Amino acid sequence: MNKFSKIYRTASIFFVYLFVLNSCSDELVTDSRVSPTEQNVNKKMKMPWIPGEVYVKLATPDTRAIQEVSSNLQSTVPMTRSSKMVMMPVFDVSGEYADAMRREGMDKWYKINFDEHVDVQTVIDELRNNKTVEFVQGGIAVVQHDVHYTPYASHAYTTRANNDVLDANGGYAPFTSEDPFLRKQWHYQNDGIIYGFTKGADIGLFSAWNQTKGNPKVVVAIIDSGIYAEHPDLKKAMWTDDQGHNGRNFLNNTGDIDPGFHGTHVGGTIGARSNNGIGVAGIAGGDGTEGMENSGVRLMSCEIFGADRLDGSAQAAKPDQIANAFVWAAKNGAVLANCSWGYPYDKKKYGNAEDYKQQFAESNEVIRVAMKFFINNAGKDGAGRQKEDSMMDGGVIIFASGNDNTRNVDITPAYNSEVIAVGSFTPDFSLAEYTSTGDWVDVLAPGGIVELDITKGILSTVPSTFGKIKLGDVYASKYLYPNESLYAFANGTSMAAPHVTGIAALIVSKFGGKGFTKDELRKRLMAAIKPQSLEKASSDVVLRGKMGVGFIDASLALNDPEKMAPAKVQEIEVKEVNYYDATLRWSVTSDEDAVTKTAFAYDIYLLNEENGTLANPVATVYSNELSAGTKLSYKLVELESNKHYFVKIIARDRFQNKAEAAKVDFKTKENYAPKITNPLEPDFKILDTKPFFRYVFKVVDKDGHSWKYIADNKPENVTLVQNERKDELEFTVLVNGKVGKQSFDLVLVDELQGKHVEKISYEIVESMAPKQKSEFADIILGENDKPMRIELEHLFQTSSGIEPIYEVTIDNGECVIADIVGDALVLTPKKEGVATVLLTSIDGYKKTVSTIRVKIIKNNSSDIQALYPLPAHSCLKIGLKRGLKEVNVMVTSMRGEVLKDEKLLVKQYTYTATLSVNRLVPGVYNLIVKTDRNTSKITFIKNW
Repeated sequence: MNKFSKIYRTASIFFVYLFVLNSCSDELVTDSRVSPTEQNVNKKMKMPWIPGEVYVKLATPDTRAIQEVSSNLQSTVPMTRSSKMVMMPVFDVSGEYADAMRREGMDKWYKINFDEHVDVQTVIDELRNNKTVEFVQGGIAVVQHDVHYTPYASHAYTTRANNDVLDANGGYAPFTSEDPFLRKQWHYQNDGIIYGFTKGADIGLFSAWNQTKGNPKVVVAIIDSGIYAEHPDLKKAMWTDDQGHNGRNFLNNTGDIDPGFHGTHVGGTIGARSNNGIGVAGIAGGDGTEGMENSGVRLMSCEIFGADRLDGSAQAAKPDQIANAFVWAAKNGAVLANCSWGYPYDKKKYGNAEDYKQQFAESNEVIRVAMKFFINNAGKDGAGRQKEDSMMDGGVIIFASGNDNTRNVDITPAYNSEVIAVGSFTPDFSLAEYTSTGDWVDVLAPGGIVELDITKGILSTVPSTFGKIKLGDVYASKYLYPNESLYAFANGTSMAAPHVTGIAALIVSKFGGKGFTKDELRKRLMAAIKPQSLEKASSDVVLRGKMGVGFIDASLALNDPEKMAPAKVQEIEVKEVNYYDATLRWSVTSDEDAVTKTAFAYDIYLLNEENGTLANPVATVYSNELSAGTKLSYKLVELESNKHYFVKIIARDRFQNKAEAAKVDFKTKENYAPKITNPLEPDFKILDTKPFFRYVFKVVDKDGHSWKYIADNKPENVTLVQNERKDELEFTVLVNGKVGKQSFDLVLVDELQGKHVEKISYEIVESMAPKQKSEFADIILGENDKPMRIELEHLFQTSSGIEPIYEVTIDNGECVIADIVGDALVLTPKKEGVATVLLTSIDGYKKTVSTIRVKIIKNNSSDIQALYPLPAHSCLKIGLKRGLKEVNVMVTSMRGEVLKDEKLLVKQYTYTATLSVNRLVPGVYNLIVKTDRNTSKITFIKNW
């Protein structure tokens, strides 16, 4: 993702399915009984769904499932009954790779297109409840963003006489037709001869070129905007099919590529022809020969962004089109894929890292499935065997980490563990300020920075139209190499990623062939790290472990394998053992066959028992430029107090040759971390009826230590204020007009670094009148009966989750008295008659009025007080006097023949019993009810 433009069926289709889709009242109340759960917060954010489409993965990809999905939407989603709807497979599961695609479950994926006026989220929510749907997602567009820098100077590092850019290196001596701008490409070879440039802040390419310069059998897919194939530095680098196409345009599903500056710039870094006497050189651009083993890799243009518009924007492909780019590339011979795009992160829009991750990770699933297909099937035939002419078994995808300057936000899709995520550094090794970082970033590569001078950016190829477009407020001509129209400087992780892809292409060029696998390539890339400390990138402790393993180096990537394990760590010292941390110290060990003559890295394992299983190390420390015997240290943090730990440190080289483990153990001191004594209740709800919600947490530190709080991932609409006595923390949520769930980690830290993590979770809900869970049946009481008590708790559901308050009125107080006692309705019978009771439930803002009909009867009257429905059909409801728990019921014919004789339970509160009569033929019958008090008889009619 570059900083000035973050961007992130020969066979018939299996199936296309086309069809046409076609007693309580609410009111506001002014009375307010306010509780902490009745205030407001951010409402659920609206997802930026592409209108009129969703993607589903069916449990079984058959016609019945498709019909069930269509029927489901027809009957439940508004507007679809009068709108055309099309459901079709995302992938063409036919031909040679059909079985492989089925193994990946790709035949289960379908795209549903519908009226763009239909709410996408409504469709998604409905499909999630459908048992035939295994997964559903909406579509979100990947985008290109505007320029973030207006260069302070276009060409600061130039000679005054002819405006030539100053040389960053002395050129590559073996080239006889040197590319004139190669000496300006500091990112390949930085000799430190320009002020502000640090020697070695590059990828060490010149040394790597002594081993290989790129094999034409290696095909690299540039999944990006289209490559300008007529560029003089790229024309001979392009992959070509038997119809003369250089790739595929996935926006219109043709072989006609629309050039874009982003894909062209990326492609030039990877494979611009080298030693051809013009322009720039590419990392794997060959040696100037044609058709020879070292003539350079081939670039396959997979267009997912359209031609550059004058404002610098470009049409983005939809998720199914992007997914098919990966599949098509794998089927057509690519084994590497460069992806300098993604979903950008905006804290103002997405609240916090968890919100972003939840929204975008799930919305990327159909693309992730296709990426997995590329990784597992590139270089193979349909049966899963490596092709004879393929240089690698499997594929590797390289992604830019993103240009949003985020910390610990899982940028999609780069955070996926199956890809290699690349961050960016500048000509002095410093981490580029725009780089998104996190523990998912794998490695750093040159991405440059053009804020003060464009020549600190990455120099590569652009289309001839580049100078005419505008990037934000700046014309792109500002970034052009002086007096040139086909070469320009750019910066961003978009520019860093192709450096790693280019190095990967060199690795495959040298070591590739039968039996060479994607896993071997990944191992080499992750071990090809300069012996330079990441402290040079940033000394910020927050970024430790968030910048990858180090600075990538092309020369080290091509080294022959080391065979000897490094020496064992001799002694581990445990220093400064505290309550929650301890510092380990040991010495750098030697490694005879390593380039640096020292161990490459030390894996640290933290165990709860002495012989615990070694799973994943808690940390890896690198020797970098340090010599054998030099002290190394690592601080273990976030330990538990008063606990015994066991540590193992294993030295290893770049090729995973490992020394014997060194061991040590220690016990931390005891401390009590501060804790909240009145946390929010589970399933805490906040109503959207007030502009804010405020709650005060009570905090106690048993040791009397002072404390502070940390809430890095809290939503922007949340504020926290600690009081002067430091025993309370005021928690306030501002309202932004949206409902939904929010959560963040509130970390309380005492002066000894004792930590307690409180998960703050709540849901902002729309204020609605209490909902009556079941209807009240008519109530029948005898004149002399005791008062009837109806418990109201749990009979009403409120949006806030709290019990409402109640009010009651009655239209005939002479017959019955109605009172609210606690959370119960009490009915006291007085004399024979009928009354209507109005029960009002109020949640503080809205109310619901329920109607209850009460009948008072003489105590010596029949036990049968009501019988319905009449005529009867399948069952009879028998209304009975209060106090009965069960009754004996008989049904006889008019001649006295007993047809039914059953004992029925009486439902409390309603005092009804239900008798099934569905097997009786139509006619007239007698109903006889026997109780302890008397026997009652009534005649009823049964219909069909």
